[in-house]
Amino acid sequence: MAVVEQPEVAPFARAVQDEIGRVARGMDVQVSPFAEEIMTLFVTSALFEPVPEGGVPFRRAEGEEFYRILTYFVPPIIEDMLGTSSVRSREGEARNLIMTADVYHWLADRGEQLLVSLPCPFAK
Repeated sequence: MAVVEQPEVAPFARAVQDEIGRVARGMDVQVSPFAEEIMTLFVTSALFEPVPEGGVPFRRAEGEEFYRILTYFVPPIIEDMLGTSSVRSREGEARNLIMTADVYHWLADRGEQLLVSLPCPFAK
């Protein structure tokens, strides 16, 4: 069972997935299942930490506000992805499709700019 499908995590992961879907529809793009899962894990991991195989993910109370903030930032994250990738200019099936590589590119090149501006409850 995937982490986002575990009963403790699923309602929070679904809320993120719903927000990703709502924003994507509003911007007239689609999100591949892998890209959606990576974005969902990115946000949901602020609140839950998976444990080794068979364990129950534990909820980090100190991450609740961080989870809400990251969920709030889903629209600007997707908008930034669209502005910094070739999603809109691709040909064929990949046109207007946020793919896994787009998410990895954003996380590597742009994610830090967002994260350094947010209060992280896990920083030393």
